[in-house]
Amino acid sequence: MTIARLVKQYAVPSHPQMPGFREMVKDDIPQVGDLLRRYLARFDVADCFTKDEEVEHWFLSGQGREEGGKRVEQVVWAYVVEVRSVPYRQLSGFYRSCGRRIL
Repeated sequence: MTIARLVKQYAVPSHPQMPGFREMVKDDIPQVGDLLRRYLARFDVADCFTKDEEVEHWFLSGQGREEGGKRVEQVVWAYVVEVRSVPYRQLSGFYRSCGRRIL
């Protein structure tokens, strides 16, 4: 398989295909906290996000800083899916590790 074929096959769309998908902002914290606590209540062992400040710290504090129109040193990316009939129905996120190995 050629490189051009691989690039075409695994290309990511330039815009999200899911309606209402957007980056999480500070105003989303109360609804996201409620959604996250309800989801985590299903499990016997899970993190306890008892305060909205904890949700804000874990999901919004690692956004890095703006530099030259880009965010640098960003660690956490958090997104919500907002639908008119339901305030927030999904939360998605990921983080970047430093990539250093300690031997």
